Amino acid sequence: MPRELKLDAPTPQQKRVLAALTQGSTITQAAGDNGIDRTTVHYWCRTQPAFRNALERAKEIHGEAVRDGLRVLSQSALAVIKSILDSADVLPVIRLRAALAVLHATGVPQAAPAFDADSAEFVYRVTCDRVNSGQLAAGAENLSTLSTPSLFPRNEQFLP
Repeated sequence: MPRELKLDAPTPQQKRVLAALTQGSTITQAAGDNGIDRTTVHYWCRTQPAFRNALERAKEIHGEAVRDGLRVLSQSALAVIKSILDSADVLPVIRLRAALAVLHATGVPQAAPAFDADSAEFVYRVTCDRVNSGQLAAGAENLSTLSTPSLFPRNEQFLP
C-alpha cells in the first residue's frame, strides 16, 4: 500500500494542475498540459490530503464560475422569451409554448391549456390563414411541427 505523504501545501506542478482544473480542464487535459499522466493526479488525490483538499476547492470554484455564467445567460434567455411573449408578430402557438415553458421552468404545476376545442381550432385556423395570406411566410414550412398534437392533446382532428 502506498505511503501517504504529509505535505503542507501542493507542489508548484500540482498548483499548475489545480489552476487548470479551476479553469474547467479535465484531469486528463490538466495532467497532459503539465507533462504528467492522469493517473499521477489520481495518485496525488489518494495519497496527499493537501492536494485532495485543494482539488475539491478547485472543483467548487469551477462550479461557482459555471453557475455565475448560467445566471448571466438566463437573463438574456428571459429577455428573448419576454420578447416572444410580447410580440404580436409571433405565431400564437409559439407564444403559448413559450409561456408554458416559463411556467414549467418555475415549477408551476402544468395544467391543460385553458381552452376548449373551439379555441384550439380558432388558433390553428387563424395561424393557417395568416400563413396562407403571406403574412407569415417565414417559417411557414414548419407550421406542422409547431402545431403538434401534444400542445392540444384533445384536438388532434384539427391538426394536419
